[in-house]
Order: sequence, then structure tokens, then C-alpha cells
Amino acid sequence: MKSPGRTHRRHHRDVIAERVGLARATLPHLRRIDARGAAGHSAGMRILSIAIGLAVLAAVPALAHSFRLGEIEIGHPWAPPSEAGDAPVYLALSNRGAAADRLVAASSPRAREIELRGGDDAPLQEIALEPKRPIAFRAGRPHLALHGLTQPLAAGEEFPLTLRFAGAGSVEVTVMVEAAPAH
Repeated sequence: MKSPGRTHRRHHRDVIAERVGLARATLPHLRRIDARGAAGHSAGMRILSIAIGLAVLAAVPALAHSFRLGEIEIGHPWAPPSEAGDAPVYLALSNRGAAADRLVAASSPRAREIELRGGDDAPLQEIALEPKRPIAFRAGRPHLALHGLTQPLAAGEEFPLTLRFAGAGSVEVTVMVEAAPAH
């Protein structure tokens, strides 16, 4: 029997179980919800959850800036800001297919000519894409060289670039002009 003037607090699991006709033991997954509506997590778990959420959000623009042509994946094409003249274009290429392919040409309305360049900066006729062997185009590695820019490349701009592959065909991608990749 309860003592007069004293309120008996029942656990929320008991109340829920009573209302749905279940034993309390069948509802072990329910957690205490505090006045702010937050589940009883420690501050560290909340910080970890926020950090993971921010990491996912930061990855979304990078993921959104990739392209695909059949089994060829093109990742984050970008170019550094540049005055009139020449500029490099960097990106990642991956052949997810079973057969090799080759990047044979590139074009853009922003340049008079685009050369395929090797790691030693020598012009190449093609860049081989072996299956399951990704290639990162960057300084000191294979890359694209824009010659005769029609106008300077300013940070924050984007411009179209068409890549032509021997087997897969052609695809137009968007090149972001930025001081360094966003990811």
C-alpha cells in the first residue's frame, strides 16, 4: 500500500507495456527520453554522431561531382585558377569494366587545344585505362594541359570538358576551378 501524500512513479516501460498488454521484459530496447527529447546518450556519443553527420555532408559535394560513362568513372575534375595562357586539369579515372580502354582526346570551349600529358610533362597520344587500376591525374603524374585559354580561370567558376575514350565513347564533365580540391 502506498503512503499518503507520496506519488508513485512508474517506469515508462511499465506504462507502455501495460497499455499494449506486454510484459516489461519484452521492451528492453526503449531508452529514457529526457526533457529535451534526447535519448539517454552520453555527450561523447552526441559529439561522435554530429562529427559523422558533418563528414557525410562534407562528402556529398565530392560525390556529386563525379561522372560515369559505361564502366569508366571520372572523379572530381578540377583546375587551379590561372591567367590567360595554359592551365592543367586534374581528375581521377577508373575503369570498372573487364576490358582495357584508352583516353584518346579532350576538348573544351575554354581552350584552343588540350593535350594529354605524362608524368614527365611530355605529350601523350593516349592514356591507358587498365581494368581495376585507377589513375589520379595530378602534378607530376598524367594530367590534361589546356593551351590557349579563351579567358582566365577564376576560382569558383566551372566549365565543360569533353573526354573521348577509344572504347567507351565521349562524355562531357564539369571542371571546377579551385585552389585545391574540395575533398
